[in-house]
Amino acid sequence: MRRGTQRNITFHQNRRTNMSQQNVNIAASESKESSSLKTKAPRRNTKARTDVAAAVAIERALEKVDIEMIPLSRLAVSPLNVRSRVYVQSRIDSLAATIQNVGLLHNLIAHDMPDGMLGVACGGRRLTALQQLLARGVYQPDQLIPVKRVSDDLARAASMVENGEREDMHPAEQIAGFQALADEGKTPAQIGALMGYSTRHVERSLRLTRLAPAILEELAADTITIEQCQALTLADSHARQLEVWEQASGYHNPSAEMIRNLVTSSETEISRSSKFAFVGRDAYLAAGGTVRVDLFSGEGEGYIDTALVESLTLEKLQQTALAVKEEEGFAWTEIRVEGRMHTWDSTVKRAYVVPEYTCPVYTPEEDVQVSELREGLTLTDDNAQQTLLKMQIAALENTADKRRWAALDKEKTGAVVCYERGMCFIQRGIQRVSDLPKKTAPATKDDMQALSEGYSAALVRAMSCERSLAVQAALTSKPDISVAMLTWTLCRTTFHHGRYENTPMKISLTDNSSALVSDSSSKEEGKAWQFLQQQKSEWEASLPDNWAQDFRWLLDWPTDAVLGLLGFCSARAVCSFQDRVYGCSETSTLDALETVMDFDLADWWQPTAAGFFGRMSKGQIVGALTEAGKTGNAKDADKMKKGDAAEFAEQSLRDSRWVPAWMKPLKTGSVPGGSDAVKED
Repeated sequence: MRRGTQRNITFHQNRRTNMSQQNVNIAASESKESSSLKTKAPRRNTKARTDVAAAVAIERALEKVDIEMIPLSRLAVSPLNVRSRVYVQSRIDSLAATIQNVGLLHNLIAHDMPDGMLGVACGGRRLTALQQLLARGVYQPDQLIPVKRVSDDLARAASMVENGEREDMHPAEQIAGFQALADEGKTPAQIGALMGYSTRHVERSLRLTRLAPAILEELAADTITIEQCQALTLADSHARQLEVWEQASGYHNPSAEMIRNLVTSSETEISRSSKFAFVGRDAYLAAGGTVRVDLFSGEGEGYIDTALVESLTLEKLQQTALAVKEEEGFAWTEIRVEGRMHTWDSTVKRAYVVPEYTCPVYTPEEDVQVSELREGLTLTDDNAQQTLLKMQIAALENTADKRRWAALDKEKTGAVVCYERGMCFIQRGIQRVSDLPKKTAPATKDDMQALSEGYSAALVRAMSCERSLAVQAALTSKPDISVAMLTWTLCRTTFHHGRYENTPMKISLTDNSSALVSDSSSKEEGKAWQFLQQQKSEWEASLPDNWAQDFRWLLDWPTDAVLGLLGFCSARAVCSFQDRVYGCSETSTLDALETVMDFDLADWWQPTAAGFFGRMSKGQIVGALTEAGKTGNAKDADKMKKGDAAEFAEQSLRDSRWVPAWMKPLKTGSVPGGSDAVKED
């Protein structure tokens, strides 16, 4: 009511007419402007542009009609009112309360009916609210209501314009209104032109009339959303709609997507099925498949039979595999829908030997074609074009690979036809492990692993635990090897970024250097960071080739060098973030370490305007100068602007080796864990 009232008032303000709020008993001459209809403003992109000329013509026709004061008992909702079929009770209650408090702000528009009543074509909701007040005894039957009496044609036209302009119809009202006009023989295009909606919007609304009546009742009661209703239209019967809605109601606030999934549990959305594109629409339809679409689906969208698409995909792969075997002479062929085989896949390694990938050898003509296709691939952002170019490149690769295997021995060698991301790939030269001669002794780590696979997983794990405990026990008497292994493990994190799960020591080093330098005030220009980078470069240059593959080279290093390398790696793990938690700064964990090192932050850092003083208040700058013993400078800084004071403080404390007290370790007693703490001087 408020939104509709505000828009009506805004319209009359634009006409330079001041209309004050009026009670239902206002004089006709004072309420004449209340019946005027504004021309329709552009709405959401789902609505078509209204015929402004027609709306203006209706408005002018209504301006010529005088207001009559009609008893409430003579008024009834007109069948010409587009909202006459459905009203949302919550809106009627709100409107009745507003009329009771401030009066009726707009006159009604009505026409004569055969039974002597006046049918209200514009203002059906207001009339319903007035009748509610009548039933409650707030109004009497002889209560006079301002009405403009018009012809049937003008009443219908005014109803169509006004109901679209004053306040957006509730979806349930739209559906009922559109259906009433459709029952009179009007097409969606005609309804849209009259009501100011696009034909598509009207078609979608009429599609919702096929919903079960119980669901439309819930829509009117606002217990189901229009998006949820649209999803339910995918169900082909009222019984199925009610079944799905009952199932969805068991979830908290079920989304429209969830409802679609419940309706189409055995189907797949076309846009999410690369296999449908692989099979092809024509082949799918020829196999008896159907595409479920509705008015809420865009072009190229819809739902397809998942099982049929899977079956047709397998059939197409099998046909390709048969052709490869017959034409190329491989001993066997198989199909695979999980994508191409890879040598790192443990399940693949147990059953197949996959040759290492080699770059295709193209003819000069093919090489030019591939280069052009790859260049086009980098220049286009169109997904369909990219897919086409990738398929053309894959076809040329397949031709070159087929040519490479043409003259090779194919006895006990096969080809696997693989489906991957909407494309078909042929992997040639695959051998089955079962066809290979049995090995008498293990030759590789994989061979060793294969020997254990005939035993239960629990037994293999139990034996690995026994072996690990035994190695631990033996290593305790060989500290040089233990330190070498520790140093090597930490080096792999420090110098060779990446995850290494094949190291025997389960020790991890967290290097927070990137976060520390990123959040520090001096960034990468800081003295400490520059020194660390130099040290890292020097140590990295001293490492032998392939150092990350094995640790035994450290056994040949002097003990001092091993300890130095271990010390560098360990130092990189030091980190103490002091964050603000619940309004309090966390304490530093560096105090004991700094004390035993005789560490002084002034050796590595000095305060600057940009990195320190500029991030403080002027009072804090003055306090820092005072803390540093620069009382005279503190008084001078107190008279300056903050920026000048920051620059002044940097100059005053240069070479002073001053460090804030809260960045120094707390001095404690010399006995670890003792209670004889010594207060800071």
